[in-house]
Amino acid sequence: MTTNTTDSIEAWLQLQQFEGDVNVLEEYRSSDFTELDIRGKRIGDDGVNALALAIEKNTTLNSLNLWRNNIGDEGVKTLAFALEKYTTLTSLNLRGNNISDEGVKTLAPTLEKNTTLTSLDLSFNNIDVEGVKVLALAIEKITTLTSLNLSYNNIDVEGAKVLALALEKNSALTSLNLSFNTIGVEGVKALALALDKNTILTSLDISSNNIGVEGVKTLALALEKNSTLTSLNLSFNNIGDVEVKILALALEKNTTLTSLDLSNNNFGDECAIAISNTLKNNTKLS
Repeated sequence: MTTNTTDSIEAWLQLQQFEGDVNVLEEYRSSDFTELDIRGKRIGDDGVNALALAIEKNTTLNSLNLWRNNIGDEGVKTLAFALEKYTTLTSLNLRGNNISDEGVKTLAPTLEKNTTLTSLDLSFNNIDVEGVKVLALAIEKITTLTSLNLSYNNIDVEGAKVLALALEKNSALTSLNLSFNTIGVEGVKALALALDKNTILTSLDISSNNIGVEGVKTLALALEKNSTLTSLNLSFNNIGDVEVKILALALEKNTTLTSLDLSNNNFGDECAIAISNTLKNNTKLS
């Protein structure tokens, strides 16, 4: 049973309205569902508490979407505790809430212990370098998480550096989204060096991070050697002619990348031709 239908939302609203009704609560607890999608309902921390109680006995839930629900650090604490009990959850979406470093500090230790979660979305929150540090330590130990979305946060150079160190040791993560942060030149350099050692990551999104010429140079060197990355997003990075020519040369040697996004940058027709010629030689790239 999937609960991203109208019936499921009605069940949720009923739970909120009749929270004191034991019969309603028990009925919801005993429901056999695999997906719960309550995005945009703005349930807040109190709503998370009620939700955790309602589904604590569920043994089939594998996907929980709490996107844009005004969940703060207290709500995350409740979820972290609940995650220790949910042994079937594989996907958790906390996109667009009010989660800061403190919330991540509570969540990270639980992630280290969890053996089922494969996808975590923390995009559009207020995560800074301190939150990234504890998350990076968790990533080093996690053996199941394959997809992590940290886009639209406050991750700077230091945050990128600690994540890069984690990538060198991680043996599970295949997709990392750091778009629309502020990792800059030094941040992308650290990630590029990590790509030399990481043999798992297949998708990297660092769009809108102002990575600069030097950042592209380091990344290009990594692409020449890397044999696992298949998707790279460099859009919205103010990349000009020089950077594109560097990338074109690197891609002549890369045989695994199948998707490269250079949209919304600042290179001219000559460089567009250079990339086009590379595409002709590299039959895998799109």
